[in-house]
Amino acid sequence: MNQMIGDRPILFEPNPQRSDDFSLSQMLDLIADTFGIQIQPQHQDTLKKNLLTHIRALGLSSLNDYCQRLMARNQLISGGTEWQDLISLFTVTETYFFRDQGQISLLKNQLLPELNERKRQLSLTHGNAANGEFYRPTLRLWSAGCSTGEEAYSLAILLKELIFDYHAWDILILGTDINQSAIALAEQGIYSEWSFRTTTPEIKSRYFRSHKKGWEIDPAIRAMVTFQPGNLMQDSYPAYAGSIHDLDLILCRNVFIYFDFNAIA
Repeated sequence: MNQMIGDRPILFEPNPQRSDDFSLSQMLDLIADTFGIQIQPQHQDTLKKNLLTHIRALGLSSLNDYCQRLMARNQLISGGTEWQDLISLFTVTETYFFRDQGQISLLKNQLLPELNERKRQLSLTHGNAANGEFYRPTLRLWSAGCSTGEEAYSLAILLKELIFDYHAWDILILGTDINQSAIALAEQGIYSEWSFRTTTPEIKSRYFRSHKKGWEIDPAIRAMVTFQPGNLMQDSYPAYAGSIHDLDLILCRNVFIYFDFNAIA
């Protein structure tokens, strides 16, 4: 199928006269190889339309030209500007606080209490109260594929509810995502009503305050969370410069549902 930009066709199917034409299926493979994300068949037409619009806006004439632009300007660095524009065309930023009640219940009632007690006991074992030696308990949690931050902030709220002396702990809650625009929104911590559809009124009133754009998260909760870009397919782990090491808990269910089998394996 061809579309027109002025009097020039935008080509999605390989042209037999050109060996370098890039097909939509190859673009899907490029996305899977670079980011691990599998575009489901029911979403491929939407991606194609979004690509056509973006290609026209760039003044390019074919998908092949666009792919050449991606590689020439960013050398396959997925954090580059052109790649970020592509990411915005296919990533899903739909999420909300306390998503997946089964997972939240498991975290709240079993995993986090057990982990907290284990870490508290470990700090006591390493310390010597008789000599005045005390070791702060540590806890390191990672929301991999955090989108606009609701999952990472949900973890912070759960810990605030569970650990009465959380100020005496060294707590890292890290949120990463390939979509840098989503990371920027997460750092702002301002959300619409749609993000609270499974949040109790008590939690909402305790940890959020009214804002002209919706609801703003409490500064103390915001301070518990660190956000940074991250590509689960291309980044190397452990990543000491990015604090992604010696983790106690990794949440990635809500990103793996979009990954292809090879990326998960």
